[in-house]
Amino acid sequence: MCSSDLATGGHFDNVVAAIQKMLQVLIDEENEDTVKRDECIKKTHDHTMHKNDLLYKEERLTHKIGVLSSEIQQLEDNIDENNTNREEQRDSLAEAKTDRDDAHAAFNTAQADDTEAVRLLTKAIAALTKFKQAHEDSSAPTVLAQEPEFEVDEDQAPEADLDANYGGRTKESNGIVTILTQIKEDLVSELGSDSKAEGNEVMAFEQFTAQGRSSLQAMYDKDVALNKALGETKESKVDHEDKRQDRVDERGVVQKALDDMQKGCDWVLNTFEIGRAHV
Repeated sequence: MCSSDLATGGHFDNVVAAIQKMLQVLIDEENEDTVKRDECIKKTHDHTMHKNDLLYKEERLTHKIGVLSSEIQQLEDNIDENNTNREEQRDSLAEAKTDRDDAHAAFNTAQADDTEAVRLLTKAIAALTKFKQAHEDSSAPTVLAQEPEFEVDEDQAPEADLDANYGGRTKESNGIVTILTQIKEDLVSELGSDSKAEGNEVMAFEQFTAQGRSSLQAMYDKDVALNKALGETKESKVDHEDKRQDRVDERGVVQKALDDMQKGCDWVLNTFEIGRAHV
């Protein structure tokens, strides 16, 4: 082989080697760009998925907050209604007590009046009875119930003997005593029936009062439970609002990172496409 052939061959090898080196550089740069591209694509995807996940959680929390707000409103309405019912129950018990006190006072007054009337009637009956017994001729035949006999003329009344023993109007006395006795008995019976009626009224009032107090206690217990539930629901709403705000803040951070990264990734992607086009 001549020296010119060797020179030519040696130069060609150098060119080939330079070309291969250049190709290797391009391949390495393409691989590096591919890694950067894939990294940008992955990070963009991950950040986007994270952002969408946070947005979904925000929406869920917003929905839950709306539900809790409705529950709070319902609990507040129930508390107001229960308070109104308690006030009405208190008023009903107070009114019933006033009516009972008035009725009892009227009963005591009527009982006192009737008792005094019985006492006076008893004294009157005793006086009339004593009067009748004092002027009644126990030895005379009982003819008071018969009409008087007329010796001269049946149309002419017999002359009165003013000197005779006074027998009084014992028949009328008997009638008065009977009437007064009946009145007294009626009053005594009325005293008994009124006392029984008063006892029944007292019993009914006590039952009504017991039921009313039981209802008040139940309403009080309900108020405690409702207010407890209201407090817990409000706390839960605040907790969900805080969580939602955390998601909003976190999504803002992710969005900023995504925006900052997007500028570099756009350059990497554009460079990668340009580089491939030149290869």
